[in-house]
Amino acid sequence: MLESEKELSQRYEELELFNTLATAVSSAFELDDLLESMLPDVMELFGAEAGEVFLREEGTSAYRLALLKGDSPRPFWELDHFHLGEGFVGGVAAGRQAGLDRQPVG
Repeated sequence: MLESEKELSQRYEELELFNTLATAVSSAFELDDLLESMLPDVMELFGAEAGEVFLREEGTSAYRLALLKGDSPRPFWELDHFHLGEGFVGGVAAGRQAGLDRQPVG
């Protein structure tokens, strides 16, 4: 029974986040403002101490670091850009699914 309650609670948190994100998307006029407001909510849902957002550069297969938030004093990766399929970031982009790396930064 506790497992079901835990799953239900997790689903509720996810739905609450989706609602918050939908509200932010509908009211944001600038991408930077949207990312700034959304990343902390996503980090909280996943219990992440830090988070990064990479955006694809228009017309290329390169992804550049657009935002770094949290307790990490520096980016997780030595590079601030990746190509599709290159490294963790490029692999996540190639797989077209969000990625979560639980390795501590250090």
